[in-house]
Amino acid sequence: MMCLTFDDGYGSNYVKTVLDCLRENNVQCTFFIIGKCLQAYPELWQQAIVDGNEICYHSMKHENLMTYTNQQILNDIAIWNSTAKEILGNDYAIPKIARLPGGNGNQSQRILKLFNNLNYNVIAWNADSYTGVIRQNGNRTTDQQIANYIINHATIGNISLQHFNQYDAPSVSIYTKTLKQKYKLGKISDALITPSSST
Repeated sequence: MMCLTFDDGYGSNYVKTVLDCLRENNVQCTFFIIGKCLQAYPELWQQAIVDGNEICYHSMKHENLMTYTNQQILNDIAIWNSTAKEILGNDYAIPKIARLPGGNGNQSQRILKLFNNLNYNVIAWNADSYTGVIRQNGNRTTDQQIANYIINHATIGNISLQHFNQYDAPSVSIYTKTLKQKYKLGKISDALITPSSST
C-alpha cells in the first residue's frame, strides 16, 4: 500500500480536477487542508468526503507552528476542528491525523509531544513534487514530469505529497492507473490500522 496526500487547498478548479480524477479511478486519499481553504470552498470539501476521502488538520492559516506557544497551537487545533465540523458536518469523524504546515515542527519534541498528548499522528512524507520537481523546473514543469516523479518514487509504505496547483492536479490522471497496477492506494487512516491476528 501507498498513500497519496494533498496539502493546503488553494484553487477551486485544481481541487475539482483532483476530485474528479480520484473518483474516476476509484481512489481515496488524504487531504491536509488549511482552515481558511475549508471555508472558501465548502461544497468541494463536502464532495471530497462523500467520495470517501478524508480531510485532516493542517492549521487555520498555514503559519509556522514553531513560532506558536503551546496554547496558541491548542487554540488553532480547536478552531480548525470547529471549522471542519461546521463545514463537513457532525457525521464526519475527523481523524486524529495532522500535518504541520511546511513540516515546521516535525523535529520539535515540544510540538510532537503536544500533538501526541492529543492522540494525533503527525504525518510527514517520502516524496514531495514541489521540492522534487517544481522548485527545480519552475514554470517549465509539466504534468508528465510530476507523474514520472511520483511513479519513480513509489514504494510500499510511501506517502507522496502534492498540492492543488496547475502542475500537480493534472498529473493525477497520468500516474493513478500505473500505480494501481502495483499498489493499493489508500488513505493515511487505512495505513495506520494494524491488522488484527486471526486466532
